[in-house]
Amino acid sequence: MKITINLEHEGLNCLFKPYQKQIMEYLWNSDKPEISRDVWQGIGPETISRASVINTLNWLADIGVLTKTEKTGKGGHRGLYTPALTEDQILIFAGNTALDKLGRYPK
Repeated sequence: MKITINLEHEGLNCLFKPYQKQIMEYLWNSDKPEISRDVWQGIGPETISRASVINTLNWLADIGVLTKTEKTGKGGHRGLYTPALTEDQILIFAGNTALDKLGRYPK
């Protein structure tokens, strides 16, 4: 999993851009898998493009933060996204990754 850590911020803001954090919060608060259109509409389409939402969802799935399952429907395939990690698990993973890169390991 590749995450860049920006130490000028705190918490998830160290790891994600504001709209990426909004996407994660939307999915954590959802009680079902979501398609990109619903995520985009849920976080406010006036704040970010749908393409940015789709790219973020795919990136988060590629790095293991989200689980993506394919659904075949009218018009082709759709990805259904659900969180694979909680906020705490993401922060722990990022911290352990940073320690590993620094040559230190949690005891």
